[in-house]
Formats: sequence, structure tokens, C-alpha cells
Amino acid sequence: MHDIARTLLMAAGGQPGLASRTYNTARGYNSTGLTSHSEAAVSIGTAAANRLVIVGLTTLDTASYVSRNTDTLTIGGISATKLITRTYSSSTAVDLWMAEVPTGTTATIAFTTSGSVNQYELMTLSVYDAIATVYATAGTNSSTSQSVSAPLNGVVVGFAAWTNGAVGGVTPDANVSNGANVACAIGSKVPTVTGSQAVTTGGAAAIVAASFAPL
Repeated sequence: MHDIARTLLMAAGGQPGLASRTYNTARGYNSTGLTSHSEAAVSIGTAAANRLVIVGLTTLDTASYVSRNTDTLTIGGISATKLITRTYSSSTAVDLWMAEVPTGTTATIAFTTSGSVNQYELMTLSVYDAIATVYATAGTNSSTSQSVSAPLNGVVVGFAAWTNGAVGGVTPDANVSNGANVACAIGSKVPTVTGSQAVTTGGAAAIVAASFAPL
């Protein structure tokens, strides 16, 4: 809900909506380089008519240390939208994806990359009672902080690679490593005011962030 509409609603005695979020799981992969990838039975949270499934994804080809774009991603066969992508040190692509997935508690997440990838990590969050159009996105290829515009009672999601620890500014949901090469972290928050929300890391990292307004 945009701020003008929210003001009119509250003046008429109504209340703004309140979105929520739930961290689900993380998966990692190390193997021979491939361009098609699939993870079965990935947790995507409680089914709901207004559920948005958010996927944070990092990809890396350790054979050449060249960044590979993720071209397509599906969640339970539903095509997801790439919200934002950044690249760390010309080698690790860092994405946020989103799809409306109303049914199921697990799903196969499948994606294709522009070149061979032999290492990736993905993390999933579910966002509820939010508008299914991203409110704002922001990202950096290498920094310890990235701010994104955030709406009152919406949801902010921050995802980072090469983080040197959990993300800050938002509630840290998970921090995992996949071998010695890629470490990533995800976090989320329901802002109590409209404004700028920072996502921070312990070391220079590629950071991507997205926010969602409440219904």
C-alpha cells in the first residue's frame, strides 16, 4: 500500500496491513560444472493464497572464477522473477528471485545458468500478506552496507555473499558456507516506519536487498 493510500485509509479510521516473513531453509552444492540445476523438496513454508517465496541464490564457477548469470528459475514449476543481481569480485553472482506460490510446503527449485557452475547456494524465505510487486530493490558489488527504501509494516529481505558472518540491520535468519569458497547469509525485517533500511555485513560483500509493501 502506497503512503498516500495508507494516509487516506487511516484518516478514515482504517489500519494499514501488516506483512510477515518466515525463513525456510538453505541448500548448497559442490560438483562437476553444469548449466542446469535442480534441488528437490526444498522447504518453502506454510501454504497460503498470498504467499511470496523469495530465493536468494549465489553461483560460482571455481574452475574459471567467472561470474555466471542465472537465466531462469522456477519454484514448483512456477516461473520466478529476478528482482536484482550483483557480482562479487567478477566471480560470484548474487540474486534475489520471487514467485507467487500459493500451494505446497516443499517444492523443486530449478534454474539454468549462462555457463557451467560447480558451486551454488540457495536460501528461501516466505513473505505473507504483501503486495506481489516489489516495492524497492538495491544492491552493491562490494561494500559492508546497502540501504533500501522500506515501507511501514512491509518486509525487507537482505541477502549477501562473501559476508564474513551474518547480515546485520535486519534480523539474521541464516549464515552458511559451502566449502571454503562461498559464504552467504540472509536476513529479513518488518519495518516499523517508512524510510531507509540498511543491510550490513562483517566484511566487504555483494549485497542485494528488496522490500515489499503490505496488502
